[in-house]
Amino acid sequence: MRHSFRYALLIILVVIYAVGSISCLKTPKVRSSKYSHRYIKEHNLKYLPKFDMPITINERVVAWLEYFQGPGRKSFQRYLERSGRYISIMRSILKEEGLPLDLVYIAMIESGFNSQAYSHASAVGFWQFIASTARIYDLKVGHWVDERRDVYKSTRAAARFFRDLYDKHGDWYVAMVGYNAGPGRINKAYKMTGVKDFWTWAAHKRALRAETRNYVPKYIAAAIIAKMPEKFGFTNINYAAPFDYDVSMVGTQTDLSVIADLTGSTNKNILILNPHLYRKITPPVRNYKVRLPKGTAAIFNQKYAKLPKSKRIRMAYHRVKRGDTLSGIARKYNVGVKTIARANHIRNYRHLKLGKKLIIPLNGKMPSSVASHGRSRTSKRQQAVYHRVKKGETAGHIARKYHVSLTNLQKWNKLNKRNTVRLGQKLKIYSSSRIATNTSSKAKSKIHILKSGDTLSGLAKKYHVTSADIMTWNNIKNPKRIRAGQKIKIRPQLSIAKNTANSKRNTSKSYKYTIKSGETLGGIANRHNVSIKQLMAWNNIRNAKSVRAGKSLRIYGEQVGRQGSGQRSSRSSVRMADNNISSSTISATKSYQYTVKPGETLGGIANRHNVSIKQLMVWNNIRHAKSVRAGKSLRIRGKQSSALELASVRDQLVADADKVEQNMYYQVRAGDTLWNIARKHNVSIAQLQKWNKLHDPSKVTPGTTLQITP
Repeated sequence: MRHSFRYALLIILVVIYAVGSISCLKTPKVRSSKYSHRYIKEHNLKYLPKFDMPITINERVVAWLEYFQGPGRKSFQRYLERSGRYISIMRSILKEEGLPLDLVYIAMIESGFNSQAYSHASAVGFWQFIASTARIYDLKVGHWVDERRDVYKSTRAAARFFRDLYDKHGDWYVAMVGYNAGPGRINKAYKMTGVKDFWTWAAHKRALRAETRNYVPKYIAAAIIAKMPEKFGFTNINYAAPFDYDVSMVGTQTDLSVIADLTGSTNKNILILNPHLYRKITPPVRNYKVRLPKGTAAIFNQKYAKLPKSKRIRMAYHRVKRGDTLSGIARKYNVGVKTIARANHIRNYRHLKLGKKLIIPLNGKMPSSVASHGRSRTSKRQQAVYHRVKKGETAGHIARKYHVSLTNLQKWNKLNKRNTVRLGQKLKIYSSSRIATNTSSKAKSKIHILKSGDTLSGLAKKYHVTSADIMTWNNIKNPKRIRAGQKIKIRPQLSIAKNTANSKRNTSKSYKYTIKSGETLGGIANRHNVSIKQLMAWNNIRNAKSVRAGKSLRIYGEQVGRQGSGQRSSRSSVRMADNNISSSTISATKSYQYTVKPGETLGGIANRHNVSIKQLMVWNNIRHAKSVRAGKSLRIRGKQSSALELASVRDQLVADADKVEQNMYYQVRAGDTLWNIARKHNVSIAQLQKWNKLHDPSKVTPGTTLQITP
């Protein structure tokens, strides 16, 4: 009897442990096809509500349906409740953009309709945009405002991103792969399998990562349950009230807590209405729009007009200057020394770092979220450098290279306990721990103001630095988004270093180049203005395809690929002359037509033609600047030469260039797409395909030479 009791107790403990282990899994176990058929039959899933997206139910989808009913039930219940606040807004925007309304459930699996969602990859907001992608789609990500958290603007950006992916690939599941893992993952999966089909990729071991393999099944399961929750046991759902508000203006920078007091609301409610103001304060600009609880705009305007400017803000910022002390700063702002020290995590009151930006809580209270931002973004933000992991490198090797501790490297990049780094991974490193560089920290930066026609590659050549250096110094994510009038920092010490390197090349001395992941010998030869044969001869290479990432190449400076330089010079002469024509020949009365190219925005076109966005909108009866699409013809007046005059002179210049070279050739580099190459050379994708007899654009790989006819 006693033994049977022990056995029964042991079996119960094993069952409890097994159930607990299963409930902790983040990814559900895929069931057999036989079990899945039984599940589909029991839940009558052959008859589904109407969807405007393709819906496939298989073993992977059934696994996620079971997960949301079981271990993920509480989380999914919260997602459904939050959806009531935002889903109607998102659907209306998707409808305006001409996209399927059921794409709204992507926001459910990305963030659970949570504006403050933040991922391990630094993706933020409802649609989980990383900062670089957000800026491409015109979302502001700055010190005061983060529009990834704004339901209207982030949904508009997500719709445009999805439309671009679908227009290129023609399949919604493939577009979802691009949205989750990046457009480059689509090309890699296609090369591995030879087909553009998500389910084929999901069955392949290496085509997709685990997260992306589960992305589409998770979306389908979430969409099915959200459309008929009662069938899956979600009966008591307390849906949040729809997003409704009034809009008003604040004349100067204002705390959200002040707005809450004047409207009789709470700080939490005001932040829900204005989630993009994540610092709980409006930007330091005049007449900024804020959202208020419905029906409170009138009383807010009355009270706000009577409120002195000094009482509208409960937080200030102070930049430490020479001679400043903590007690002196406290007296200046009429707050306690301990209050400032606690807000900025200062332990030694006598030691203030020159130039440090201090947060001053004017009411003596410091919101915890702002305090944490102040600690992490004041001293580190300006001194961050980035390192791309190369073949054979480890976290310990990188930490030693930059003279930082392994613990700090792990904390800055959220590495796992084993400090594992991946090939090509981008690591953030802060210079507070004496990063080893060849430059002096005391050297002053030179400021270059961009002129019309300037490019990063041109600046790099002028100052003898690299484009990557300029992008790092100025925090530039996309080199194509620089504008005339923008100030660019150039560090003189690096310029000197590059000058000496260039002088060595010109005296027939060689230099080493380490091959990076994805590079080909043709791309390296094109980049360094030499031929492939020269590279192979200098480095005893017999087969160009045998070159691998991490290998060092010897390159001699005196050897220059003359043919390539000649092509570039003739092309650049046409562009320079074209710029001179457009700026010098002015016709105030004539107008001309301009056709919008893929990827262009109204702001970019206005900047290029020296007119304002409002003028373009008035001349062409445009109501919404974002409604302009590629192929649309715009009428432009004023400070530009007439279209016929400009075209005739340009044709002559091109004809002169063609006497030197009949055709231009471009060697595809890693990361290039046919669309980028076409835009760079001011031609269409169809023309590139015609000139190079390309039936499948995705087959253009690094090292391929493309012919471009002027």
